[in-house]
Amino acid sequence: MQHDQQHYIPVAGLAKNLGKTVTLLGYLVTLKHVYTAKQEPMCFGTFLDRDGDFLDTVHFPDSLRRYPFQKSGFYILKGKVIEEFGVFSVDVHRMRKIGYFEDKAKETGTIQATLRAV
Repeated sequence: MQHDQQHYIPVAGLAKNLGKTVTLLGYLVTLKHVYTAKQEPMCFGTFLDRDGDFLDTVHFPDSLRRYPFQKSGFYILKGKVIEEFGVFSVDVHRMRKIGYFEDKAKETGTIQATLRAV
């Protein structure tokens, strides 16, 4: 992938960032769609990070409405690290799908997309 991955934390770093907002890069593996008690859609995601470690995410209704999934691929994820039953995951607040060659396109001036405020 031609995308600078230096400023994303790996899944292995979640424990030391418990309760903090982090930014990660992950490849979408699968989604589980569910409904809240108020019948609002939400979902749970599973991603792979650059080291091949699995990342579990939760996308509550507001976040899912504002940042819907767009097929499989790489996503920049920003959210709060949470822990339940000894398992760390990320409550996603912002998300954006990125293209495989996005950085190369930026260098040539053919794309202007950025994830603002992430």
